[in-house]
Amino acid sequence: MTSPEVMADAYRALAQRAWTSNRARAEQLIAWLGDWRSAGMLAAEGREHGRAVVHSLRGSAGTFGHEAAADAAEELEELLIGDAQPQLDLVADLVAQIDFALTEPPDLS
Repeated sequence: MTSPEVMADAYRALAQRAWTSNRARAEQLIAWLGDWRSAGMLAAEGREHGRAVVHSLRGSAGTFGHEAAADAAEELEELLIGDAQPQLDLVADLVAQIDFALTEPPDLS
C-alpha cells in the first residue's frame, strides 16, 4: 500500500469516528432539549452544557464533511452565547437540522 493510500485510509477511519462522535453529540442535544422542555426553562448550567456540546460538534462536523450540521451548530452556538434567552422553538429546529444532517456518514469517495 502506498503512502497516499495509507493516509486516505487513516482519514476515512478518523472521519468515521468523528461522525460516530457527532451522532452521539446530536443525541446529547436531543436529550438536553428534552430536559429544557421538562424544566420549562434553560438554566445557566444547562445553557453552558448545550453550548459546549454544540461547539465540539460544530468543529468536528465542519472538518469531516458535514457542512449543514456545522452551519446549524454555529447558529445554535451563537444563540447560546448571547445574553438573551433563546427561543425554544428556534433551538429545537436547529437541533433537528443538526440531527438530520448527521443521518448519513460523510461521503469520502
